[in-house]
Amino acid sequence: MIDKKLLTERVKKVLEKNDFDTFLFSGIFDVAGRREYTLLVKTLLNIDSLLEHQAMSLRVASTFLSAHPLIVSVKNNRSKLLDRLIYSRFGLPVVTPSTFEELLFEDALPYVYSIKGKHVVSIDKERMRKRRKELGYTMEQLAKKIDVSTKTIYEIETGRVNPTLETVEKLEKVLNESLKSRYTLSATKIERTYIEPPTHLAKIVSQKFDSWNVEHSYIYSRLIDIMGKKNVSVATTLLDTKKITIRNIARFGEFFDCWTVFIAKRKLELPEVPSICLDELEEINTFKEFLRLLKEKQA
Repeated sequence: MIDKKLLTERVKKVLEKNDFDTFLFSGIFDVAGRREYTLLVKTLLNIDSLLEHQAMSLRVASTFLSAHPLIVSVKNNRSKLLDRLIYSRFGLPVVTPSTFEELLFEDALPYVYSIKGKHVVSIDKERMRKRRKELGYTMEQLAKKIDVSTKTIYEIETGRVNPTLETVEKLEKVLNESLKSRYTLSATKIERTYIEPPTHLAKIVSQKFDSWNVEHSYIYSRLIDIMGKKNVSVATTLLDTKKITIRNIARFGEFFDCWTVFIAKRKLELPEVPSICLDELEEINTFKEFLRLLKEKQA
């Protein structure tokens, strides 16, 4: 029986088999893979165990690291997940381990996904409309041929709904045309998310980032608290009550080629990752000055 550790290891091996550099990081995601694009993969045995704040944090990290988020899981509360389907949880794509491997190997699959228990398909609507007109069918005539309403054909062609897999297969047969869109990991687009800072220290740092016009967001994570980006990405760890693992955070910066920094109420001297106390932070007027100080402390 597979457990989370085995599932994570399987994902890591699949990535490495497909020439990705990999990085294990417990919390926001479990495995990162980097090739010509970057993936942040969270592994879960049961997708229904994913909490909304975890999904939000994964979206935030993906935004500021210019990465594509993905969840690999094997079941939900009702049943096992099916292969060759794209599921969704809090707006994030979810696939089985086998589908994940197939996506990396083939680089694309027909975009068939599960919504409210139905298998629906993303299709090329312009191709469908063009082919229908080439064959001389009105919407009403095409609707009769595949036994749906004219309204259904109209809604499919205008993008108001995505058709079921059964409907698409009928359309492809009648139109003699492949209509299914292709799902590729490297083209995954996720809506931006912002998380309000929940602690006093996080609010102070967030306000400073605001004053520097740095796009940023809080993250619910054991190791990273705030992600920001202005030309370069910065991962910030707040040392108020957190137990830190310095090497993991240093490795995070190395893998993603981004700045990492500890921010604490009092002055600290730590190896590998620069640290800034609140008194120092207060004196910094621009993001450029902030980066300059990080470079000096890292030297």
